[in-house]
Amino acid sequence: MINSSAKWCSRPAQLNNRVFAFKYTGFSLVELLLTLVVIGIVMSFASVAYTHYIKRANDAYGKTMLLEVLAQQNKFFLKRRYYSLSFQALGYANEQVRSQKQLFTLSLSPCGAESVYKCIQINAESTSAQTTGINYSINTYGDKFPAESW
Repeated sequence: MINSSAKWCSRPAQLNNRVFAFKYTGFSLVELLLTLVVIGIVMSFASVAYTHYIKRANDAYGKTMLLEVLAQQNKFFLKRRYYSLSFQALGYANEQVRSQKQLFTLSLSPCGAESVYKCIQINAESTSAQTTGINYSINTYGDKFPAESW
């Protein structure tokens, strides 16, 4: 005998001594929400890591610019036996040198009290929030500042 109320309860229905289990297909709302929460947590960690990676990559670009200017200074020194305080003398178009993405502004200065015949310091000042905010420097002796960030 078929119990008409059996199909509305959670117990399996019986028909001629055969058990028919209810088959559920698809996802429940709780399963979908749990999946979205897990994906959200993973994405929050991934976005922070990606942002930090981009900032470090942009810093590496600024350091590369410093090394390029240092190479130009060394070429200039080999020809003239002193270092230049002018970017135009090194072959750049302007006295104010900025990176292509406007992340760093470069400047030249003598090393402390020493003359341009002995040492020059090249500075990269961070001008964007897309970097870690550290200002880098290198001099013609090879000293890098801040040393722990190189």
